[in-house]
Amino acid sequence: MGQHYFQLNLGGLSWSDWTSFTKTATLKSVTSRPGIYRIRAEKCNELVYIGQTGRNLRERLKQLQKGTFAESMPFNDPHTAAPNLWVWRNEGIGGYECSVAVLECEVQTRQVVEDYILWISRSEAGRSTLCNHGNFHSNYVKSSNQTQSRIGAKINPVYPQTEQFCSSGTKPLTFKQDALSLEWMNLDWSISEKLLPEVVKKMKTGNGVYKIISTDTNQVIYIGESGEIKNRLMSHSKSPLAYSEAELLFSYVYLPQDTTSVHRHEIETDLIGGFYHEYHMAPLRQYRPIKGKAE
Repeated sequence: MGQHYFQLNLGGLSWSDWTSFTKTATLKSVTSRPGIYRIRAEKCNELVYIGQTGRNLRERLKQLQKGTFAESMPFNDPHTAAPNLWVWRNEGIGGYECSVAVLECEVQTRQVVEDYILWISRSEAGRSTLCNHGNFHSNYVKSSNQTQSRIGAKINPVYPQTEQFCSSGTKPLTFKQDALSLEWMNLDWSISEKLLPEVVKKMKTGNGVYKIISTDTNQVIYIGESGEIKNRLMSHSKSPLAYSEAELLFSYVYLPQDTTSVHRHEIETDLIGGFYHEYHMAPLRQYRPIKGKAE
């Protein structure tokens, strides 16, 4: 219980005491205000999920509770983490507990703070939580949304993964300041170029992460990832970030060819978390409507 990511001041927030997250828990002690929440598992003694809500923390956790302790794997909505927690409970990971932190602010800031909490907890643990970044137990197929009505199931019963508490992920990024630098967060960034179709057209294909910079403010205003960053940046160049009238620049990092979507999301989240750690704010256009961005 000595891990920093269990402490009640994680990320500079004021977290509630840990409370039981079981099938019969009333969750009466959980506030009805908006904020961040985290789930830890008894057996692996690690955080398994971090989430946020702009509505009611108690009701959001009740949604997760209902799915986690359902008889069969729940649908992917109304809570996308419910199938994950259900699977790991089914695999004997042990009991769950929850803790929350009130955070009343605009959704953009709350989502970036969630990324920050994910990054600092990942940095200490040396790996991601079990149920964030699109992670899912490799022996199961996840349920669809309710409209598609497909219930998930176990597909590899011969290979138990009970003791393998986390799939092999990327190494957490270590902090290195200055989001404009070519060594930010200890990655090898390309030299910044104008975000124009004729410039992007010259890029080679590949997956990776990228940052978009406003020349007006000389600040990074957006951080993204893609399985094909050339195509993604081309979309951005033809339909610039919403509400941006400044000339935009871009810089990128190619990742190994076999990098998965989960691993790209881990790196993207680390970058956003590192940005918040340095500047105490969200990139200006992060988590806001963006033309040309595939959701």
